[in-house]
Amino acid sequence: MWDKVFDNFGIKKVTKTDKNKEAYVPNGGQKSALKAAGKDPDLRSDIELIILGDFHTNKLVSSYYSSVRAASAGRSPEERMGKELIADWLDIGDEVVIGNIGSEVYAAKNIIGFKGIKAIVEQAAKEAKKKPKKSKVLKDEFERNPMVVKHALLRANGKCEMPGCTTALFKKPNGEVYLEVHHIEYLSENGDDSVENVAALCASCHRELHYGDGKDVKKKKLIDSMV
Repeated sequence: MWDKVFDNFGIKKVTKTDKNKEAYVPNGGQKSALKAAGKDPDLRSDIELIILGDFHTNKLVSSYYSSVRAASAGRSPEERMGKELIADWLDIGDEVVIGNIGSEVYAAKNIIGFKGIKAIVEQAAKEAKKKPKKSKVLKDEFERNPMVVKHALLRANGKCEMPGCTTALFKKPNGEVYLEVHHIEYLSENGDDSVENVAALCASCHRELHYGDGKDVKKKKLIDSMV
């Protein structure tokens, strides 16, 4: 059920060891969520957790670090979250979920069932600031050849190039059918910016190729049609 809320997540019950050592050890799913949010335990920096479903607090700052264990133990470093989390907020037996949405990290405890999850998400959404904060983002972008884009659109001639597509297409104000040009092998994965590696697609097929459950099957279908 939490997969409807978070990009990545993990659920774990707080153990006696977590509490006694004042060091919460996240499980595999929780570590995956922290990593996806850009949190690195080797940097030994504090992370901000957005707390859901707790009337007493809505944010908590916790250290996150790799604990070096004795060489004699023959065990690799263990990722831990500091006492701010375990001493101040969690108790033995609490079922805690830690998940991420993009770079934001969320935590909740003892939330039961889908109705409970839905209720706390709804409450958090209602309490959200109506004017979002702005931030400057520095990122690398590929300089796509506009002629490759134009070629794909002309080749498509107003039709989605995904075989069997039945999506109703809409028109732009200039009367042209709206299509998006997709790189079959992503540029970020060393794909070419070439006429052979692009297809003009409706927005639905384009999004499905990026995020759909059957995207690999759909990709092969598209490749076979381009031969």
